[in-house]
Amino acid sequence: MAVYPNVPNVPGVPPVNRQPGTSSASPTLAKSDSPAIQNSAGKPKWGIYKDGALALEVDSIISLDFGQEYIIADYPIERGGFESYDKVNSPFDITLRVSKSGSPQDRAAFIQALDKITASMDLLAILSPEKTYPSVNVRRLDYRRTAQEGAGRIVADLPFVEIRETGEAAFVDTKSPAGAKTKNNGTVQPVVVSDGNRRSVSDIINTGDGGW
Repeated sequence: MAVYPNVPNVPGVPPVNRQPGTSSASPTLAKSDSPAIQNSAGKPKWGIYKDGALALEVDSIISLDFGQEYIIADYPIERGGFESYDKVNSPFDITLRVSKSGSPQDRAAFIQALDKITASMDLLAILSPEKTYPSVNVRRLDYRRTAQEGAGRIVADLPFVEIRETGEAAFVDTKSPAGAKTKNNGTVQPVVVSDGNRRSVSDIINTGDGGW
């Protein structure tokens, strides 16, 4: 008796005719099982987020380009040689190429969203299935529409750069003014010296007297 492959009876698969006397029974995929199977596979995490919410809605992310430079510090030694003593990583940069199509209103809203995140100083996060790139900001915006890709499709390049936050100085009040730490009051403006003070300084310099 001939042996036939086990062809599932699901939509999209044509029926396979069997010879008389052979079993045509085959397992079927229940509709109730489909969502569970799809959810178990998981969905890829792609996108630009702010505080856990999507910051820019796109149809697709076409490409992601990542780059980071490591600077090796060295110092000269005798006979023209040198030795390395440190290695510092510079902020990384990422360029996303995204696309958006739809109605003229959809494309206009997309361009407004591009302008908003480019001008904003908010920290964003780029999510990919393999890695999350936090604390980035857009430093430039380029987008185009070409006949080859369709006049109704906008393709935008978004170069991001890593933003590294530094700690802020903390100031505390003290009982004695002499015990207070140095406080940064911003830029100090120049003060015009009066004629009386200017003559006093000149006299001290000429006489060599270091006191006032």
